[in-house]
Amino acid sequence: MEHDIKIQILLEQIAVLNDKVAFEQLFYQYFKKLHRFANAIVRDRQTSEEVVSDVFVNIWENRSKLLEIENLNNYLYIATKNIAI
Repeated sequence: MEHDIKIQILLEQIAVLNDKVAFEQLFYQYFKKLHRFANAIVRDRQTSEEVVSDVFVNIWENRSKLLEIENLNNYLYIATKNIAI
């Protein structure tokens, strides 16, 4: 629950304030998990890093719509899968 509140605060800071520090915190919160997930799909460390980076570039570019995402965790894993494929 506390984790969800922290993530929601980060999303608000990113979406409303264009807060780069909050974005970095979000990135580091999810990078390792998403990297492992992407690596299971593409089977290449460097490519999986690029996949996760692409996911977060998309997040930053569309940050004004972040608050529309109902479940960030699901969203990130689906985006990672789609980019990896």
